[in-house]
Amino acid sequence: MEVIGTGFRMSQVDQRIEAAEALKREWTGKRVTVDDSQPSLRRFAGREGVVKTVNMNGHALIEFDGTVDISWYDVDLAHLREV
Repeated sequence: MEVIGTGFRMSQVDQRIEAAEALKREWTGKRVTVDDSQPSLRRFAGREGVVKTVNMNGHALIEFDGTVDISWYDVDLAHLREV
């Protein structure tokens, strides 16, 4: 455990939650495209979307533009490019 300023010990779980919350603040609302060189992401080639949130495993949930499909897709942040 890491000791923080007040002497309170932050557990690894707390650190992971804080890291996920920081990613959520950084990425939510951003317009993105995906790295379509990844075989599993080729179906999204040429499409833009909006990051709706970031889940606890550090993946963005993206809603893509221009379709009647309103699903949110789970994509690793490493495979995103901000538009």
